Amino acid sequence: MQTANIRLYLDGFKNDIPLNGVTPTEIVLLRKKRQKKVGTDPIHDVVLGRDVARKSNEEVRRLSVKYGRKAVREAFPGDMPTLPETFEEVGVKILGAVVKPVDPPEVVTPTEPVELKRPTPLKKT
Repeated sequence: MQTANIRLYLDGFKNDIPLNGVTPTEIVLLRKKRQKKVGTDPIHDVVLGRDVARKSNEEVRRLSVKYGRKAVREAFPGDMPTLPETFEEVGVKILGAVVKPVDPPEVVTPTEPVELKRPTPLKKT
């Protein structure tokens, strides 16, 4: 499941706060809670974070503690709801390009000994 660092508008005056480690499922709940107060999409400046290995039932439990069981059940009814895994599924635009991990550079071992020289000190003028 993807996570992101976002900014969340709190009201129609565009006062906002940062939220880190937000999941796509959490985006649905935040929009439902804030969209009426803000008048527009309350989610902005989304920067992709790391992926987390979290099962649907774990995410439901986590969000039920954070936002209340009633809010989660209204947004995702049923005993085993299908939750969004990516931000694309919930229509969130990510800032910047997604950076893919780079392979570490190859370590080159010299075949001949390398002579290291001590640097000469600078002369005071």
